[in-house]
Amino acid sequence: MSKLLITFGCSWTKGIGAGYGEEYQSKDKNDFKTKCWESSLNEKYAYRSLLCKKYNLQNINFSIGGSSNQTQFRLAEEFFVSEKFNIFQQESKGNIYVLWAITSTARGEIYVNALKKFKSIFYNTTSKNDLEHKLAELIAVNFYNHEAELVTLNNRMKHWNQYFTALSIKNIWIDTFNHHKYLNPVDNLCYKNDIPRDLLSKIMNIKLYNEIYHISNWNDDCILIKPAIAQGLLNPYSMHPTSKAHKIITEILSPEIEKLIDT
Repeated sequence: MSKLLITFGCSWTKGIGAGYGEEYQSKDKNDFKTKCWESSLNEKYAYRSLLCKKYNLQNINFSIGGSSNQTQFRLAEEFFVSEKFNIFQQESKGNIYVLWAITSTARGEIYVNALKKFKSIFYNTTSKNDLEHKLAELIAVNFYNHEAELVTLNNRMKHWNQYFTALSIKNIWIDTFNHHKYLNPVDNLCYKNDIPRDLLSKIMNIKLYNEIYHISNWNDDCILIKPAIAQGLLNPYSMHPTSKAHKIITEILSPEIEKLIDT
């Protein structure tokens, strides 16, 4: 009987660059780019993989590098109505757990006709794709509001909590690299009452809320980035967690996983 940990999130949860510091070191950004996306170099160091190894869980992963929250909600909607999920549900006999990591609200998702697929879009994009850049700027200036996004996020978290409860699935939520000021945070939000509660602040043991919103687009756009790099917690190229940081995140989240398994 398999115990499943289903994971949703962005590059931090996927483990982009997670092998940095243990599997490899890079001397320049180009070298890093060739390695940070290779699953064989990063997969086993991602915190989701470490948690699964520690608690003997099978991982079904939907986290994607550069993913938006909208993408993760769509992937969840597709998976939980699929025949594949029905099979997992029958085989696991109630031992299904969900770890859902919330990413930046300054991202969205669009369907690209030319690609015939959905694509996440960064509202602060520096993409050379002129059409995408114009669209991102248009949305950022005219149609994006962080506080409104948080209300939507909060409501969706409540909705999925009800859904998971109905299916006897136990789940937790995580703020990844920004502390979000939800008006009515759900009870199963990890470190709900901590300010800050996000993983970036946690791995650095920061006790003060960071007012500068981190977009996580391979840019040093936040006051925590340089100190985290200096401590060996983020790599200096994409600013993703190193293998050292993923080990710390694993320890941070271990009590939360234990609560899911033991309740």
